Amino acid sequence: MEAVISIDVLRRAGIQVTVCGVDDGTIECSRQVKIVPDTRISQLENDYDLLVLPGGLGGAKTFSSDVRVQDLLQSFFESQKWIGIICASPISLLSRGLGKGRKITSHPSVKSQMVGYDYQEERVVAQALNLR
Repeated sequence: MEAVISIDVLRRAGIQVTVCGVDDGTIECSRQVKIVPDTRISQLENDYDLLVLPGGLGGAKTFSSDVRVQDLLQSFFESQKWIGIICASPISLLSRGLGKGRKITSHPSVKSQMVGYDYQEERVVAQALNLR
C-alpha cells in the first residue's frame, strides 16, 4: 500500500518517479499486490532528489540487508537529500546507524528495535534535512 500510494500521489503531482527493485522481476508486496519496477538498483544512473522506502516487514528486512540499498541510503544521508521511510522500514537505518538521535516513528512491531533514536508515538514524523 505504501509503495503504490506514494508512486500514485507523486506521479499525479507531476513528479517523475522511478520504481526500483532490488532483484530482477516483479515485486510481490505483503498483500500479494504485484509491482513491476522501472529498473533495478544495480542499474540506477540518475541523481535522485528523494528516496522512499515503503513499509512491509519483508521489504524492510531486504532494505536492511542489501548493501546496495544501504549504500544508496547512506549516500542520501551524507548528501542531506530527502528520505521517506514508512512503516517497518526504519529498521533499514540500523545496519549503519544512520540518523541516530533523530526523531523517528515506525510500525509498532519494530519500535523496540529503534534504540538510539528519539522515538515518537506519532503517525508521521518530519525532521529537518540538516543532519549534522
